[in-house]
Amino acid sequence: MVSVSKNSQRIKPQFNYIDTVYNGIKIEEYDFNDTPDSYLLWMGRMVPEKGALEAILVAKQAGQKLILATLSNDMEPTYWKKVKSKLSKNITILVDRTGKSKIKLLKNAKALLNPISWEEPFGLIPIEAQACGTPVISFNRGALSETVLNTQTGFLVSNTEQMMKALDKIKTISRKACRSWVEKNFTVQIMTDNYERVYKQLTTK
Repeated sequence: MVSVSKNSQRIKPQFNYIDTVYNGIKIEEYDFNDTPDSYLLWMGRMVPEKGALEAILVAKQAGQKLILATLSNDMEPTYWKKVKSKLSKNITILVDRTGKSKIKLLKNAKALLNPISWEEPFGLIPIEAQACGTPVISFNRGALSETVLNTQTGFLVSNTEQMMKALDKIKTISRKACRSWVEKNFTVQIMTDNYERVYKQLTTK
């Protein structure tokens, strides 16, 4: 097996792993933006483990605007109702924003909030956000310690209180550093090169 993160090997140690190869994105499709708007962004499946309610709590207590972006075919109905009940003037939901409209949301956000409550094997959205220059503030779960550089491309925290405190430090993060981090580690070309390296290793044993 080739894992998509080192953490996923720890969570499921029963497999015979040969290496880890991180997922990659087509970096040229993600526009870099060094002058974001003032809103926070949450993006993902509308399910409890993705933490939309926690993101709303943080934004409300911090007095900041939050946009929630999700897909209509990826919602848990009961959770969706709970989230809708928490909406306000500064907390809005956008549904089915894909392609260029999705990238526009990512690149114009001040920060991506990612309060996940599960051991996510990888997580592409934080990578996509950083590719646009957008820092990530995430709960330190799953592979996030491998995909976000704490205090350099975002902040890894343990709870909503720490997430709010991290918001006060978001301007210390260089958006150019976020982009560079992805360019050096999470592109399709890097992913392909690493898979070829693994296959060569296997065929020469």
